[in-house]
Amino acid sequence: MQSPEWNSTAIFLTFDEGGGFYDQVAPPYVGGHMLGQRIPFILISPYSKENYVSSTVLNHASILGFIDYNWKLPALNRFVSLSNIPLDMFNFNTPYQSGNIRRTPMPVLTNKEFQLPSSPVFSLEINPPSLSSMFPLPLQIPIHKLPYSRSGSSTFNLSQVSSSLYVESDQSYVPWYVTDQFMIASSALSIFIAAIAGIRMRRRIK
Repeated sequence: MQSPEWNSTAIFLTFDEGGGFYDQVAPPYVGGHMLGQRIPFILISPYSKENYVSSTVLNHASILGFIDYNWKLPALNRFVSLSNIPLDMFNFNTPYQSGNIRRTPMPVLTNKEFQLPSSPVFSLEINPPSLSSMFPLPLQIPIHKLPYSRSGSSTFNLSQVSSSLYVESDQSYVPWYVTDQFMIASSALSIFIAAIAGIRMRRRIK
């Protein structure tokens, strides 16, 4: 937050997959492709809406879509162009648009405030007064003064503003020797060769 680049920063924090846990919501489809389980998605930026929960259907390509949209680039492919962009999470009309962030950075605990044990043990003594001054973090703007709704969604994607694609086809290059057709043909050939070898072996035995 103290960096001069903070005023133009947007950090997307998410996970690569859901880890196989149960999700009661059926995955939606984007461009004919079924998405996976829901995973956390957090936006960190001086322009992110505070205390806001988005219901926008996103996927990992949404981050690529945001990059293409922000730098006015063509969508990487059709799937990216059809993926929603998390623009509803931003608020560019906030009082801290000029970069005057009112919240002070979280203090770093020193050794005096956070006593480490002298020998390896399974418990760690924490000084409650030190942590009580840190949590909960105060809101930048009081909830009753937020200039936006605390929840929302968006269906905006690149296909609505541009039809140009960097890669026209969603098909990626796959070497011929790892295609399904080659695997099936090689398996059939192996079975055929084994059968011929077995027949010749039987004739020699007779």
